[in-house]
Amino acid sequence: MKKIKKIFLSALPIIIGVGIGFLGSYFGIYKAFEVLFDNIFYNIVFLVLSLAVSVLIAILFHELGHLIAGLLSGYGFLSYRVGSFVLVKYSTGYELKRYSIPGTAGQCLMTPPKYNNGNFPFILYNSGGWIMNLVLGGIGILIYTLSENPFLRYFLIIFIAIQILAALSNAIPLSMGVPNDGKNIQILKNNLEAREGFWSMLQVNALLTEGMEYKDIPEKYLKDPKELTILTIYYPLYRAMALLQRGEYEQAYELQKELMKHPEALTINEIILRYDLLTTKILLSDDQENLKTEIDPYLTKEFYKMDKIFKSFLNRNRFWILYYKYVEIDPKKEEEYQKNFNKICETNPNKGENISERKILEKTMK
Repeated sequence: MKKIKKIFLSALPIIIGVGIGFLGSYFGIYKAFEVLFDNIFYNIVFLVLSLAVSVLIAILFHELGHLIAGLLSGYGFLSYRVGSFVLVKYSTGYELKRYSIPGTAGQCLMTPPKYNNGNFPFILYNSGGWIMNLVLGGIGILIYTLSENPFLRYFLIIFIAIQILAALSNAIPLSMGVPNDGKNIQILKNNLEAREGFWSMLQVNALLTEGMEYKDIPEKYLKDPKELTILTIYYPLYRAMALLQRGEYEQAYELQKELMKHPEALTINEIILRYDLLTTKILLSDDQENLKTEIDPYLTKEFYKMDKIFKSFLNRNRFWILYYKYVEIDPKKEEEYQKNFNKICETNPNKGENISERKILEKTMK
């Protein structure tokens, strides 16, 4: 029974999407052909533009919902990202930066309120996004009933469908590799260690954004969790990064290898950790002649496929700099990745990451 429930919940977003897509297609395309334009091409253009605008608004206001809910819950504003554009609040003021995470179209990060033995507000903060999408959908329905403009009405059909889909796909607890907002709430309500991990993740991110280096992350955020989950994996991940910057490569490598055994907890962090593991493997090798033979088996087709997606990540570029310096010696490619690395540092909102990654490279270049 549990297996059937799990399969159903996993398929639920697809079922909802197909249903809403069918209704949107019927009203947005078939009906639009009857009253909007005589030319089918113009109708398709109108539909595509309506979808694009509706999705953009859904993302903008979903993250805005998290922001408002967070502020109401006592969180502090840290950053607000739409696409690759990030507005960041530092102690010195606000700055506009560039950063993107594969699989996410937007993100609102905040500094958490005071932690009191697992007691801190998290339900409203995690619910703010889908609540905002529902509110927008409701506003769309209201305007639809009041308007007689055919263009506006058909746009609103698409708009309302997108808002409802965004709300349901985040409110219903689901985990498609990465838990959605509803699943986060479910996990946090039932697991004290997960709540502490969630709070610590937000706190460390705030410290790093302001300029703290990996090696200086307080020990309480580097502990061994009782259970490795998607919300507690950050403790050992932070410890691995701290060890790498400190030059304790053997300890870092052993920890990285152990963490790679837990892909279900790592999720998106698996490919990121792989770059760090390969970096330490290069730095630990005392056999330069056979280093390529050791490293290349890790560079599979799947690795290269993911590598293209993570091209804006500093540790990815750091790995390739070292690869073309020590493994497959190619000064031109090394320089190319070094330029990419420097360019990312100029726009990356995480000051601590920029400083730490530069120092890691400087130490390995000596």
